Amino acid sequence: MRAEPRGTAAPRRRPAALGRRSPALALSAALLVAAAAASGCRIEHTANPTGREISNTALAVEVTHVLAASAEGWNRGDLGTFMDAYLDSPTTTYWGSRGLLRGYAEIRRHYAPRFMPGATRDSLRFDDIEARRLGTDYALATSRWVLFRGDSVTATGPFTLVLRRVEGEWRIIHDHSSTFPRPAPADSAPS
Repeated sequence: MRAEPRGTAAPRRRPAALGRRSPALALSAALLVAAAAASGCRIEHTANPTGREISNTALAVEVTHVLAASAEGWNRGDLGTFMDAYLDSPTTTYWGSRGLLRGYAEIRRHYAPRFMPGATRDSLRFDDIEARRLGTDYALATSRWVLFRGDSVTATGPFTLVLRRVEGEWRIIHDHSSTFPRPAPADSAPS
């Protein structure tokens, strides 16, 4: 056994398989970035305290994926899938037009009537998604929710989310959603 002088150990070599990327993985990554860009997702780079650039590309793609899955659940009438975006915790909060809701169960009760059989629910999408890290396992996202029926927007507004990564998945721990006022119909405008 050959002894190395202290502090000068030979560099470890990576197994050859770890250095190669599969074409399918590269294609999947490219498609995720393209989907994020097409959905209006903003990718930003921020400097950390050491001055090195940290890319938020992966974060933006992951947050876009979480919100897209939630919107798909809404549009299918699947409350469980819609609520999967939220952390199932008594400390999860939602601030909306009816005030502050505390806890996953209360937030779920708030949305449940919209998912009852026969309930009218417009389609949901999220536009202009932006995301940035607040730390290793926390992120801030801003976006605009849009309810629409056919080509007509029925309601829209901005929201801000604080997300926490739990077991590798981003979950909403705080949602502050607002509604833009509806424009007055053209025939009711003052002359």
